[in-house]
Amino acid sequence: MLPSCVPATKIDDNGAVFSAKDMLPYLEKSENLGFREVMDAEAVINSNQEIWDKLELMQGKIMDGHAPFLSKKDLSAYALSGIKTDHEAVDFPMLWKKFETDCMSMCGRVQQREIWKQL
Repeated sequence: MLPSCVPATKIDDNGAVFSAKDMLPYLEKSENLGFREVMDAEAVINSNQEIWDKLELMQGKIMDGHAPFLSKKDLSAYALSGIKTDHEAVDFPMLWKKFETDCMSMCGRVQQREIWKQL
């Protein structure tokens, strides 16, 4: 899986940038299943061209999300981008919201924290 956002968000600085153009050599490799953790939910929701160039490259591949604390409206926009999973849920209501999005395509994954006790 390729990293979707390097740096993770516009406020991060890790000394490198991994653009859509940089991803091109990796697209046809069998090891590339898609994206892991599309962390910049704000960029996805607000139609940032850089992240959408990357999302378009990965259409038809796995796109794993990272979108904690989004409203239902924003979560729907996030899911409509093609991102199908999100492991960021700290309680059962937050996990359930992933399933209640307008587009009904989000798959929440439970991490071993306290949430499993609520299921």
